Amino acid sequence: MAPTIRIDDPLHDIAEWRRRYEPGGSDAPIRLASHRIETPASEVDGQSWPMHAHRAHELLWGIEGPLTVSTAQAVYTIPGGASIWIPADVPHEVHAAAGSSLLCSWLAPDDTRPGLEQVAVLVPPPLLDQVLSHLMQDDLDDTARRHAEAFALDLLVPTPRLTVDLPLPSTPWVRVVTDAILRDPADPRTIEEWAADAKVSVRTLTRRFRSETGLTISDWRQRARIRFAMQRLSRGDGVATVARATGFRTAAAFGASFRRMTGVTPGSVARRASQDDAGDRFTMEVDRSTA
Repeated sequence: MAPTIRIDDPLHDIAEWRRRYEPGGSDAPIRLASHRIETPASEVDGQSWPMHAHRAHELLWGIEGPLTVSTAQAVYTIPGGASIWIPADVPHEVHAAAGSSLLCSWLAPDDTRPGLEQVAVLVPPPLLDQVLSHLMQDDLDDTARRHAEAFALDLLVPTPRLTVDLPLPSTPWVRVVTDAILRDPADPRTIEEWAADAKVSVRTLTRRFRSETGLTISDWRQRARIRFAMQRLSRGDGVATVARATGFRTAAAFGASFRRMTGVTPGSVARRASQDDAGDRFTMEVDRSTA
């Protein structure tokens, strides 16, 4: 029988379940626990969890397939093999692609690690996967569990590799522009057309957009296209197909833009997606700190 886990306080629920049902269940508090979720391939649109928050910190690990995590400030795309650290009480929503496998690990809220005071994308070492799997056993005594929990915490280090900044504006009529681009990165509308839709001047739109995101509309759209491309490449779509879907006129232009923003070629990401190599990990972070 699997535990019933409430969104707001997962550690409490898992600890209570272990106390009642595990052999030799203990009353000792649990400081780290994990839960694996499989999204059936038959669910074409994937699976979504609407905006919510946990009392514990969360490490959300995309074992297979890309994840998208949205907060009020930014959107994060996490390819398979990478993870995202979400501090306690940070509202977020999650979408997992069809056929994805993800691991949710929750940590006691007072176990904050240096560099992890805010949302951060991590490239977890393979050893962390083994430690988390070890902690999912139901026959660990209290001493062994405490040692493994402490070791897992030591392995949590922010190590972003591929970084694409995609901050979200706060003004509603500016947010309409970014929401439309996120729905369809290939949207060809010009700045003049966006301004007309918002019933403001081009000057007002461009100034407000840049003040709230740190980017021009053109740069923001380019980065959104690369974010969308990472999702498509991570699920196995071909480079030429992704280039067309993201609004690039040629595969060469797409490849140059992708490499400039991520440091790798789209072909290398596509090849990684076709390999089942847990040690070959990578990530793309949408990070406001450099915006």
